[in-house]
Amino acid sequence: MTLKRVLATVFLLSILNSYIISAPITEQIIVDQIGYRTTADKWFMIADPRTGYNAAVTYVPGASVELRRASDDISVMTIPVTAWNAGAEHSQSGDVVWQGNFSAYTTPGTYYIFDTTNNTQSFDFDIADDTYNTILESSVKSYYYQRCGTAITGAHGGTWTHAACHTTTQQTARLYDASLGGDQGAATARDITGGWHDAGDYRKYTSWMAVIVWDLAYAYEWNPDAFSDATGIPESNNGVPDILDEIKWELDWLLRMQGTNGALYSGAFVVTGINGTGNGIGDPSTENRQYFYANYSTAATGSGCSSFAIGARLFAPYEAAYPGYSAALQIAAENAWAYLQANPSNITYNHTGFDNANANKGVDADRGHRIMSAAELYRLTGDTDYRTYIDDHYDDPPSTGVHNPITSGYFETSGSYEIQRGLISYCLVPGATSSVVTAVKNSINQGIQNQAYGQRNNDPYKSYTWDGHHCWGSNGIKSEWGNLCVFGNKLNVNAGLSAAYLKTGEEYLHYIHGRNPNAFNYITQSQLYGADKPIKQIYHGWFHHGTVWDINPAPGILSGGPNWYFVPDASYIGTIEPPQNQPPMKSYKDWNTSWPENSWEVTENSTGYQSRYTLLASFFASAAGPTATPTYTFTYTDTITPGGPTFTFTHTPTETFTNSHTSTQTPTPVSVLFNTCDTINYNGAWTETASTISINTIETAAITQGTGALQIDVETIAAWQDGIASLGGFVPSDWSGIARIEMDVYIAPGEEPWGAADTYHQLVLVVDSNDTSKWYRTITANQNITTGMNHLVFTINWALDLDPDPILPIDAISNLTFIINSETGNTGTLYFDNMILYSTASPETPTATITLTPVISATATATVTMTEVLSATATLTATATVTMTEVFSLTITKTPTATVTVTQDISSTSTPTATATGTSTVEVSATSTQTATPTATHTEELSATVTNTITVTITITSSLTFTATPTITLTPVISATNTVTRTITITSFTSPTPTVTPSITATFTRTITVTVTPTVTNIINTLTPTVTLTPAIQEGDKQEITDVFIYPHPFNPESDEMKMFIRYKLSKSTGLVKLRLYSSAFRLISETEISQNCTPGINTGSVNRGKLKNLSTGTYYFVLTTDNGEGEIKSKVDKLIIMK
Repeated sequence: MTLKRVLATVFLLSILNSYIISAPITEQIIVDQIGYRTTADKWFMIADPRTGYNAAVTYVPGASVELRRASDDISVMTIPVTAWNAGAEHSQSGDVVWQGNFSAYTTPGTYYIFDTTNNTQSFDFDIADDTYNTILESSVKSYYYQRCGTAITGAHGGTWTHAACHTTTQQTARLYDASLGGDQGAATARDITGGWHDAGDYRKYTSWMAVIVWDLAYAYEWNPDAFSDATGIPESNNGVPDILDEIKWELDWLLRMQGTNGALYSGAFVVTGINGTGNGIGDPSTENRQYFYANYSTAATGSGCSSFAIGARLFAPYEAAYPGYSAALQIAAENAWAYLQANPSNITYNHTGFDNANANKGVDADRGHRIMSAAELYRLTGDTDYRTYIDDHYDDPPSTGVHNPITSGYFETSGSYEIQRGLISYCLVPGATSSVVTAVKNSINQGIQNQAYGQRNNDPYKSYTWDGHHCWGSNGIKSEWGNLCVFGNKLNVNAGLSAAYLKTGEEYLHYIHGRNPNAFNYITQSQLYGADKPIKQIYHGWFHHGTVWDINPAPGILSGGPNWYFVPDASYIGTIEPPQNQPPMKSYKDWNTSWPENSWEVTENSTGYQSRYTLLASFFASAAGPTATPTYTFTYTDTITPGGPTFTFTHTPTETFTNSHTSTQTPTPVSVLFNTCDTINYNGAWTETASTISINTIETAAITQGTGALQIDVETIAAWQDGIASLGGFVPSDWSGIARIEMDVYIAPGEEPWGAADTYHQLVLVVDSNDTSKWYRTITANQNITTGMNHLVFTINWALDLDPDPILPIDAISNLTFIINSETGNTGTLYFDNMILYSTASPETPTATITLTPVISATATATVTMTEVLSATATLTATATVTMTEVFSLTITKTPTATVTVTQDISSTSTPTATATGTSTVEVSATSTQTATPTATHTEELSATVTNTITVTITITSSLTFTATPTITLTPVISATNTVTRTITITSFTSPTPTVTPSITATFTRTITVTVTPTVTNIINTLTPTVTLTPAIQEGDKQEITDVFIYPHPFNPESDEMKMFIRYKLSKSTGLVKLRLYSSAFRLISETEISQNCTPGINTGSVNRGKLKNLSTGTYYFVLTTDNGEGEIKSKVDKLIIMK
């Protein structure tokens, strides 16, 4: 995916930096934050909210806006905007909306929409054909994080790990059936481990799996090139696409749920009143509640039958990887079908006593499962008995009030999933009855006309659904509306509109990616894939409110979506707005609080929602094949020996192509100096007059720490010249490169907006310099502070804003102060939150740089070498020699020129990078001195003596990870044609008598003495398991403590673990690192040394459990500190959980 905001400035040794000042970003210009394909329809929206939580915002654009390139802020297109429905308010969003289209622009790159009238811009977005590849891959991998019965390891799960869960309680699970007396005892014990946790809870439902398996299987079958074998799961690189490996994980569990009679048990559940430890909140490995399995049902059996048949077809080509698996699945499918034939009526299990949703299905859904099973078995075997069954039952009249796609005349989008998918499968079999196929296609076409395509102009956001579909799980329904269009395209149900149907389906993908009234990208951690406003919380047991994963869930997970019908539990006093009392599309809140707020009705995920999104996204991703990353190893050997060596230069990049790749996601670092005013992420000293606030002490009532913010009570003053309430802080000299400050500011609910009648701007940034002068910067003119979040941006251009004063020296700034003034007669409470100070003018949200690296097999890898090949030839020479000294200097010259390399689409050639290069010189001196006496040397035989051999080996490693940090390293700039240019100059300096200046291009021969010297050079094959071209760690200019990680965590000081280990990264060496531990109220508890004599890079320290044994179970906060002469340096505040 194209990198956002590729910097074109190379930082040299200059004192001053160059800055590009960007316009303020507004969420009212609404785009797909992931991007648009080059040939796709490209729509954006501009919203003026009239109803809902953001109704106080007013935004009216000009007649046109600009499409600007993010790398240089150049306008590439002027785009007219048109008011939707003549400026009428859209009832589902509560917005007046303008639409703009830039489909004609197809050049790949990173762009934004710029409103010249309001001097604001949208979030950045990419134009690229592979823009959806990484977020699709993350969606597939989200199923790995839902796996049950296995450990999620750091090698595959990254930050998100847990030990194996539910193994003890599910390896010998017993049948529970209230109609038989409840627990059926040890005689019914069976292994029900494996499969996926259904959603945010840890239950597992058999009867719901068929549709999910179908979605994932057909996403792969229809778009195989969109899926790789390298998503980073344990099965990656086994020759089977990872999406099929993930399907297999679920199929293996379904096989365990099948009885000897062919029927399938209905699920793995807990029973009310039978408790173990854990309650489904937190790390799933900590839950030890007893799990039971529910009895047979025909819906569960039909779900397993169709899933097995799909798997048997898909795994047939992978017999080598999974011998006999396809045949075993076919047998399981046929046994399940036999049970369904023997039991034609709907059989349900007794749900009494189970503490989970009822997994039973009605008569019509049971019929749908049977149609789906027959269709998949027909595709698998070609047996016409299955065709006959479908022909006889596809149009059976449904129960009263229930939808049937044939008798109703159209496919729907919020139900009938089983029968509709079964009928689509049937249409794909060449021998299907033509009249039935025609009826199915007509029904699909009518459904598209009635819904997505026919209603496409009734939603200014181009993702229309009925009001009632903004309900629990609405994001899954939105995806299904898009899938309906895709089905019509794949089956070509309307040849004249087939392309239009596909385009309509893509509009629903844009909705999920941020083109919605809330401007949320509804995928967790989507900032890794280009989003600027990702959701931060979902309701999920593992990532539950109050856990260490509370606002940091695993990536790639789709949240439930806006729910117009949400209400909290009856015991909750009051309303929660949003999602309550909002237009349907704005009925969303980014939170995960449990009972009685019941956030699961809005933000809980589901493997079903996920499969519908995955299916939709797969149609718009490009090929996900591997890209070879060449390995460039430069070895220069200068051996001064007799015998006329031959200098051989070989430049051969090794490109190993496999059917897999390793995806390394490296966030682009942001030049952030420090974060302030957040619950756990602020530092420095803040003052109001003479009072001081520090991390763990609050000394004044005028400034307090609110919920996640700093609270300022402002008194009545006429203007800031007359009376000042200020929030300031000391700025060390190495922070004086600040160029941009961002913060959220708002007032207490119920108070009047500030600034409406004020002569002066209500918030002023004051820069104090050491020469006693001051410099002022106000916020945007006429911008009032309201109860809603106001995101303010201060930008500083020292050269312009201080003119005509001279540019401040690097250490000129002494303080930054924010002056807060109110109107006469108006008091209020002001809140500061999420303040970030940047050292560059255009900071960016970290974006993922994806390096697709081939897996290197256990074979020797050819490298680029420059080797002198010596021949062992006996030479008898009598030569008069003189005194001569040769000094050979090897200089690697790199010109410090700004290099702008735009990352190209991933291909099988190379991955270009934007790299700042410096100059490094390696000087090698070789001195050879002989006497001025004629000598004769006679060598009778070859000797194995190496004489006068100077060997210099320089290994240059390319970094394919974009960084905005000045890097002085020996790094080649690799263009798209694998051309690496190096200038090597070797100059000989001798005494005045003989002057020798060899010019070396490709080969040279040099004879110095009359000695036969054989030099044997062994080439050692080096196996490099992971080719990630990263420069060696070098000391930085400023000490930083980052990437802090505690393990095991949570920590139990009463366990067998003798120590708690702390891994962290340093940018410079230091003598001592300490851990400071605080209570939840930020009271200092202890300070402990964890490591000494630390070096740059990754270090590991430890704390003996004895120092933690007096801590009670609960959440604590900690920081790592060090002092290496620069003053005390701290890591970010983080949480430590003690669990005894």
